Amino acid sequence: MSRFHALLADDNALFARLLQASLERMGARVVHVRSAGEAARWLESRRPDLLVLDEALPDGVADDIWRRARALHPASPRSTPGDAASAIGPIPCILLRDHPALHETPDSGVPDPWARTWLTKPLELGVFEQVVAQTLGLRAPMATTAEAL
Repeated sequence: MSRFHALLADDNALFARLLQASLERMGARVVHVRSAGEAARWLESRRPDLLVLDEALPDGVADDIWRRARALHPASPRSTPGDAASAIGPIPCILLRDHPALHETPDSGVPDPWARTWLTKPLELGVFEQVVAQTLGLRAPMATTAEAL
């Protein structure tokens, strides 16, 4: 049984396989898509618990997918306290970028539940897993390697 559902959008097949394996080891059911268009179509009928998006895809950018997810799946409060099925919070998003200077997120001082987390490639698998765990409030698994992805 999966602990959470993740949508992984990355056009680098090898990198995506490594991230998918890491997410699955953490208990995720992962859907991997290779383009912004595929991600948008998938989001039309499904709501993931986590978005992991490469910033630059062949047909769009991660921000397009993130904004589409926000529009299709807006956050809403629980209708009944303690009823997890009625709780629809924002979908957390981890964005993967190739260059640290791109898309710096300014700190407005106002908490944004739709805030995105940026990770810069190459990245260490253990760091990725810690960020996923922290983002979703999970216990991070023991990293099996310190290799950079």
